[in-house]
Amino acid sequence: MIKIYIDGSSPKEKIYPSAYCIFKEKKLIYSKVLEENLPAQDVEYLALIETLNLIKEEIITDDKIEIYTDCGWMVQELNFVREPKNIKLFNKARELLNLIKIDLKLIVISRTKNIAGKYLEKRLYTLRDDIKSTMNPKPNPRLKWERKRKKYRK
Repeated sequence: MIKIYIDGSSPKEKIYPSAYCIFKEKKLIYSKVLEENLPAQDVEYLALIETLNLIKEEIITDDKIEIYTDCGWMVQELNFVREPKNIKLFNKARELLNLIKIDLKLIVISRTKNIAGKYLEKRLYTLRDDIKSTMNPKPNPRLKWERKRKKYRK
């Protein structure tokens, strides 16, 4: 049996893009930073769709696969418990689920146990800090001192 951990992240701050990643057991096998910032629901679905494509193309193979996600609403939508928010991505995921003929389970876990979620948090916070530092570079302390000095000369 193979355990797959997936997560998608869409930041509230729009200065850095959405991303998702896929872990097989505890090893990163796929990650993608998207060009644009998408809603969190869409990014979670993209992570699942990419995983299902990897299974369909037999890049991930086993007779039993468990996919772990911290996105309970997505699992509810796929089990027809809730109305889907993005019908296009929902239909794509359902289509792939119907094509895959192995024992496949979607399991909801807490955010703290999601390996993919922890990876994304670390990666995106680093990316966010890099982007913020280029947008608002730290002032040169020497220039600051020179400005103060001129101010006091008056």
